[in-house]
Formats: sequence, C-alpha cells, structure tokens
Amino acid sequence: PPPLLLSSPSSPPHPPRCGRSLHQLFKESVEPDRIHVAVLQQHGEGDVECLDSYRELAGGCHRCEQVSVVTESHGLAAGPVTARATLRDMMVALRRKHGYGPPAKNTTTNATATATATTTASSSS
Repeated sequence: PPPLLLSSPSSPPHPPRCGRSLHQLFKESVEPDRIHVAVLQQHGEGDVECLDSYRELAGGCHRCEQVSVVTESHGLAAGPVTARATLRDMMVALRRKHGYGPPAKNTTTNATATATATTTASSSS
C-alpha cells in the first residue's frame, strides 16, 4: 500500500503539541510503518524542538526516520504562504522518495532544505 503522507506547521508556542501529535499519531495508528510526516517548525529562542518533544514522550526516537523536519526562526519566517509552499515542497520530496509523483525537476531552495532536514532527522535517530 502507498505511504500515508501528512504535513504540519508548528509555530510558537506549540512545539510541545507537535511532539504530542506525532507520538499519538504513531501510537494509535493501525499501520504506523506507512506514515511519513513533514513538519515545518517555526520556533523562538528556548522553544522545545518537535522531535525532542516526541523522543521524550516515545522513550526514544523509534520512528524519527519517518519524520522530516525543517526548522526556521519565527522571527525570520516569511509568513503562512511561504510556510505552505515549503510544506508542499517537502510533500513532493516525500512522494518522490516513496515512488509516487513526477520525476524531480530543478532543485529549489526549499527542496534542498527538505533534503538536508530529512538527512539530519534520519541521522539523529
């Protein structure tokens, strides 16, 4: 079966909610192996990272390889339209990674950030 692809923005003061949502999503899913999530986290100084919150609740990072996170300072965020575009690019990258969607075109800045974030999330598990 195809993967279930989800996207989520996370902005202050909600990063702990992001971790709780991921934990609940994987915990209650009948087929958690199919779930892949793209998270755009806009955070401020001292905010909890989404994956850190998830790791704490899950007792480790059991499914971190299924979560792609791009983080940016909320002070530097360019607004909701740009956030949605970044999430769209992340979803396109996830579809391609799993063999669904059109072949890759020219690499954009957002796609590069997504690949970097995916690699970072995968290597920190």
